[in-house]
Amino acid sequence: MKSEPLLLLHNKRNVDEAYRLTTQYLKDNQAILEEINDHYWALHYVWDVIPQDRSTIFSSAHTFPATESESKFDSAIELALEGFYHESILVLKNCYELGLLSIFYNHDNNGPTNIEAWAKGEIDTPFMRELKKGLKQLQSFADFDAKFDLFNDLDMIYRTLNNYSHTKGVRHSAVGIARRSNVNHFEEKGFAEWWRVACAVAKSLVLVHAVRYPLAIKKLNLYSKFGIDTPYGYFLDDGHVDMVRKVLPADRLAFIETLLEQDEFSQSVIHDVMNRPDMTEDELKEQSLNPSRTWIEHHPNGYIGWFKEHDKMYKRLDKNSYQKFLNEAKELEKWAKKNKFMTDNSPKK
Repeated sequence: MKSEPLLLLHNKRNVDEAYRLTTQYLKDNQAILEEINDHYWALHYVWDVIPQDRSTIFSSAHTFPATESESKFDSAIELALEGFYHESILVLKNCYELGLLSIFYNHDNNGPTNIEAWAKGEIDTPFMRELKKGLKQLQSFADFDAKFDLFNDLDMIYRTLNNYSHTKGVRHSAVGIARRSNVNHFEEKGFAEWWRVACAVAKSLVLVHAVRYPLAIKKLNLYSKFGIDTPYGYFLDDGHVDMVRKVLPADRLAFIETLLEQDEFSQSVIHDVMNRPDMTEDELKEQSLNPSRTWIEHHPNGYIGWFKEHDKMYKRLDKNSYQKFLNEAKELEKWAKKNKFMTDNSPKK
């Protein structure tokens, strides 16, 4: 005997309809959509400022809280688009906690060591009071708190998240946000309430990372100095800096600029980067070909196999992109012939 399908209130039909109406609402309200996008990308990019070592980039867990927090924020947005406002806020609480953990375990230059026991599940996740205690040890946070009452703001956001996660009355329940309905649907006021919480979470996490790593707000024209091979961590590409700066209030941003000027390590990094000679056009061209050379070198069918795969892909793009590919392919073919990577292992007819 076959089981009957599950009769769910939150069924796919209701979810799809909520998603359709929400996305249409955002298309009709571009200012709201832009604000969500700005905070999403600022949070996405700011994590890159966390120092990393190329030799341990895949083995160290010190960036895990940040990447996991980013994933939670992404999930929270998707849930809200589908009408799961309350459930989304529950995910935002996890996002918030993980984002603060990122600073807590990277309070000094020993992040990979500090986080090891927690990453292995050998110790419990610190409570909020422990997180704040750790952050207060950082001079930049103490200075920022004295000026803007930072820790009170962090507490207020956390209390708000707890009100929803512990369902503090009907007001903070799924029914309360969705205006008395227990079926997935788009509710403009409910969506606005969700975004006020989500915006506060994203903005605060971007802020604390900029306070911890003030180089996140500094443009250094990295491409001219490093090309595509920019260092991991410490600073951001200029476009990413713009996104971070865009979501920070002007007075907070001005204070972080002061922190940047006073931070000896940041100033030494700026000095080293600015005094680095610009890469020449030939160096940039040569560097841009290196990833493809590595691909060809390890491809079982060498250059021919690489070209066949990429030619199909680039033919789908615009003419300029395809022509650029063909020009680079000519350079790579010369290199492949010289280094004997031209093999064709395909069956002969």
